Amino acid sequence: MESRFKDLTVDDFASAVSKFGFELKSKDVAQKFFVYLDFRKTGKAKKKKAPKELQLNPCWYKKR
Repeated sequence: MESRFKDLTVDDFASAVSKFGFELKSKDVAQKFFVYLDFRKTGKAKKKKAPKELQLNPCWYKKR
């Protein structure tokens, strides 16, 4: 959900995930509300604890 990335960009998030041994294969931001990210595991994690930039906002859905 795009709303979960309110305080950071998708590129910043992908960069933070790469510190855990993942490589961004593709991203699709063409949708209005959804962001699709495809990662590939490339090696061992460089960090053991999740950095602050990996914290996403909660996802709130409306009841319809």
